[in-house]
Amino acid sequence: MLNTSKDQDLAIRRDCLSSGGQLAKYCHSILQGKVEKIAQAYMDNLFIVSEEYDPGKYYNDCCNNSAWAIGEIALAYPNEFMEIVPQFGQKISDILSDPTIKVIHSSI
Repeated sequence: MLNTSKDQDLAIRRDCLSSGGQLAKYCHSILQGKVEKIAQAYMDNLFIVSEEYDPGKYYNDCCNNSAWAIGEIALAYPNEFMEIVPQFGQKISDILSDPTIKVIHSSI
């Protein structure tokens, strides 16, 4: 999962990111002990690219899936996630406060 979350094929990356959220939600024991590494890798996908450079919206889909998956990880593993909260909060805050980003903020 860590390698696939960085895959050059954005469709593969997008699907990997959503799978991580599903695993956290439904297969709790699988990610146990790996939360920090997975969340860090997923946070690397928290950025928005303009439509000019991302006409298929794959980067934005990756960002959306990553934010959702991190939320599921936080719900499933609150104690392990606590150390990551400041960094995650900063990443999301940067996205939401950037006036140049035209994205539906409710999806993040």
